[in-house]
Amino acid sequence: MRIGNLNIVREARAIYRAGKQVKLSSRAYDILEVLFDAQGETVSTDELMAKVATTIVELNNIQVHVASLRRVLGEHRHFIETVPARDIG
Repeated sequence: MRIGNLNIVREARAIYRAGKQVKLSSRAYDILEVLFDAQGETVSTDELMAKVATTIVELNNIQVHVASLRRVLGEHRHFIETVPARDIG
């Protein structure tokens, strides 16, 4: 999979920029995979926590990993959008 100048190799769980591997924590990579698999659909915090619950147990941990993903994506950081919570009562 390619995003701009990034090459994401899912089988290797690795991201490359200009042929050099970009450092990314395994949890941030897990989140990237969940977001990629959602194919542009909104993924709730609860869904993220459920899908990567073995290591992420707090909201602030998710926020840290999402911030890391945005740094790696650079000019393509807009691919990860935070949607404010809303009451669907």
